[in-house]
Amino acid sequence: MFKNLIKKIFLVFLFMSWQYFALAQACDYLPQQTDTKAVDVDLWINHVKSKIHKETLDNGLTILFYHKEHTPEVMLQIVYDVGSRDEESQEYGFAHLIEHMIFKGTEKLSEKDIDEIATKFGAISNAYTSYDKTAYWFYTDNKNWKVFLDILADCMGNVRFDEDQLSSEIKAVYEEIKTRDEDGSGNLFTELFPSNHPYHHPVLGYKENILNVDVQDVKVFYKKYYKPSRATIFVVGDLDKDDVVSEVKSKFGEISFSEEDRCCKENSRFKYLKKDFSQKDIVVYKPIQQTVAHCLWSTSNLQDAQGCACSTVLNGYLSDKIRDKLFYDQKGLVLGTGVSNVIFLDAGVFVVSFAPQKNTGFLNKKSEIQIIETCKKLIIEEINKVISEGIPQDELTRIKRSIKVASLESFEDCLNISDILTDSYLINKNEYEFFDHLEIIESIKNEQVKDFAYQYLRPNLMNTLSEKPLEGKEKDNWLKLQEKVDEYDSSLLALKIRATNLGDALFAKTLKPELLDFSFEQPDCEFDLSNGLRVVVKQRKDVPFIFVSYGLKKRDILQRYFEEGKKGAVPSLSMLLLLEGSNGYSKQDHEQFFDSLGVRYGMGGFGGWFSCLSSDFVVVADRCVHILTKPTYPKKVFKKIIYNMLQQLEEKRELARYVANYNLLKHLYQDDFLSCPSIDEEIKVVASCKKRDLTNFHRNYVVPQNMVLVVVGDFDKDLLKEQLENSFGQWNSAKSTTNKVCDLSVDFPTVENPEPKEKNVYLPKERVLLCGGRITVTKKENDFLKLCLLGEYLYEKLRDVREEHGLFYGCNAGVLTGASWEERGYAKVTVEISLENVDVVTSLIKGFLRDIAENGIPQKDFDAARNSFINRRAKSDVTNNRLADSYFYIKEQELDWNYYDERFEKLFSVLREDVNEVAKKYLNPDSWSFVTVGRVDGKDEKEIA
Repeated sequence: MFKNLIKKIFLVFLFMSWQYFALAQACDYLPQQTDTKAVDVDLWINHVKSKIHKETLDNGLTILFYHKEHTPEVMLQIVYDVGSRDEESQEYGFAHLIEHMIFKGTEKLSEKDIDEIATKFGAISNAYTSYDKTAYWFYTDNKNWKVFLDILADCMGNVRFDEDQLSSEIKAVYEEIKTRDEDGSGNLFTELFPSNHPYHHPVLGYKENILNVDVQDVKVFYKKYYKPSRATIFVVGDLDKDDVVSEVKSKFGEISFSEEDRCCKENSRFKYLKKDFSQKDIVVYKPIQQTVAHCLWSTSNLQDAQGCACSTVLNGYLSDKIRDKLFYDQKGLVLGTGVSNVIFLDAGVFVVSFAPQKNTGFLNKKSEIQIIETCKKLIIEEINKVISEGIPQDELTRIKRSIKVASLESFEDCLNISDILTDSYLINKNEYEFFDHLEIIESIKNEQVKDFAYQYLRPNLMNTLSEKPLEGKEKDNWLKLQEKVDEYDSSLLALKIRATNLGDALFAKTLKPELLDFSFEQPDCEFDLSNGLRVVVKQRKDVPFIFVSYGLKKRDILQRYFEEGKKGAVPSLSMLLLLEGSNGYSKQDHEQFFDSLGVRYGMGGFGGWFSCLSSDFVVVADRCVHILTKPTYPKKVFKKIIYNMLQQLEEKRELARYVANYNLLKHLYQDDFLSCPSIDEEIKVVASCKKRDLTNFHRNYVVPQNMVLVVVGDFDKDLLKEQLENSFGQWNSAKSTTNKVCDLSVDFPTVENPEPKEKNVYLPKERVLLCGGRITVTKKENDFLKLCLLGEYLYEKLRDVREEHGLFYGCNAGVLTGASWEERGYAKVTVEISLENVDVVTSLIKGFLRDIAENGIPQKDFDAARNSFINRRAKSDVTNNRLADSYFYIKEQELDWNYYDERFEKLFSVLREDVNEVAKKYLNPDSWSFVTVGRVDGKDEKEIA
């Protein structure tokens, strides 16, 4: 629900001091230089700015269009200048409730139309409400975007607010509120700010407000704020500017407005000045296993541009400093740390979070209270150091460059562009606000950072909010309290009863989507380097970046091989720890190097990736080769990570989602013990890992012959092969055994769907998780494509149940979860519900599964599912990293380059009768198993792992 401007703008939080060249000279490694002309970042930013067009209609509606070339995707978003901050006490929750009601239909659109049109056209739709704004968006394409513009225009003034529909939607919002309440940290702003502050009350409102709402009051609020003068249309895509403006004018230009609307003034900005210096220390007890502490400071709002810039810089700087101080330097002090700055129009909060280690005697012998106080002391020391000394100049310079480079790269993707423009524009209604903010960051001096830290982050202004587990008799007291809460909730929900069924989609029937042309974008070429490393390359010059992905072939086979040897954690650990240090470099050295160039990078699983400016490609590639080939696997770090993994596994015992999945999969895959190991088995595997296991894996398997390298982006075709040969080609594996992954012998048993079973698992949680499923197919079986289409329809039917009954908020459905080329996946439906709704929701799920199995898919829904599948796939490879992922998948699985094209040809040969046949085979609820986790009967089955 909440979107943080600064977090979305600046993407990276890894900034340390730069000692790269000094260290490089001290080692036997120095990256080769390149003759590639350096990318002029400022020039590219100006180029990006030139693609923005702003226009305001006579009725006050603003159009903000960004021309993103060479992509079929279009991001269409309308944002209203209204959020929970605008609500009076009797209106708490109205802004969010209206967000839900918008999708319930208008005079022209039925209750099902908007969702069905989105599905039919292969679009994704959603909405969100924050303190400051409410937004509705469609991720669609350049052939069908006008349909959704028409929908947004219709929703501006014609929403019905049907009393019966409101009853079911209020129940869904009620469930959403309960989901929020389950979060131990709750609403940070409620705890920090006084009751007269506009952010004191939650965006979702309170149960009592929502359940006693009068539909006419909600409609008054809607009419007051949903008008052209309070709306901005954001359009991002490869469209003609004049066509965009013309279409918006034709759809929105005739919406009525008054002179007062057109000339409306901005909301007066709330100003709250604290008269005292104060601290709060709040503890929230919940049925959780791990304590998490949050240190909080109230800071400046978005109107303070310099303050936001300082907060952003400090966020990055302190993220690494505090992590290193608490995790690396202090033995066994914390499991993890995090730093963030949450900033809105009228307030900001700077947050430092950490999870203290438990007193096990293994890594520490301090009590939890001692650890928390020690951590707070160390955090204050780091902040006081900033207050007195500031940030070292070389680090400040690097932070500025990293922010600028990361900001530029985010303009490769339509969704990111829309988010950036949306969040930044509404601060001052300035289309260049984002870029002005970059200039402010560029101009920030150390004295300004010091002043900001002194003004807002002093020790006597630090608040603490801790989430702690229940202990002893408090668990029983909490359970008794929850029984009262359940009873109270039931009495409130009884006030809202829906009398009518969900109607059919009407307007959707009149629309026919235009299908996108699909042809998989083939690579320019592929070749082997002299050491046997397979390389796939594709030149794209949209943005001055190169995305590189590298990893092991046949990962499913490799993982299975190690699982059979009771070493399943070794491959991922071996790759993950590559970044913890290599010959001559520490983890911090690597972070400093990458951050100095604004490089995004990652390692884990069975490979790694990086994205950098094209002019930095050679030095970045050289450093990645060094990391990949010369790891040190530091013993102390290895020990800490193993210990942390063991702690995380212990915590999973009481995570409802894990417990539900484990019990379901344990039953479904009972013929394959490796598919669902217990926590005790996983702990045994992790605890048995030795450093030599990692080094042996690296030596034997992480070799050129076993790997694939994919390069996509703005490179020089004439130089690339030589550059790769001089970097990745120097990867010498002559001393290794060079085991071929593809030659490994593993056993993938054919898993059949077992006899259905229903199981209740008791967990002391406020909410209940219900999931059901059954075994389906592998990716190579004939039913795979038919199930792909069936999955689209299955999720739509689950949403229908949610819309009609409002008995749950969070839900998901699929039919091929976990499917690979060798292992069968499973169909699954998951919902999060209140305890009192378990029986009725279980019955509803079984009912719509049986309906699909017996009656199949209506022709219109079959057509919609196929159209949706086609249009979504046609938009899937629009960015460098997404295309690289597709290339890597094809080579990793040793598929043909025509794989995706051939799959689409097969898709068009699938008939509705074929899909109905697999529906009959896989969706009969009599063949499904169900697991319910929560405060349900079944205490004797508590030991589930």
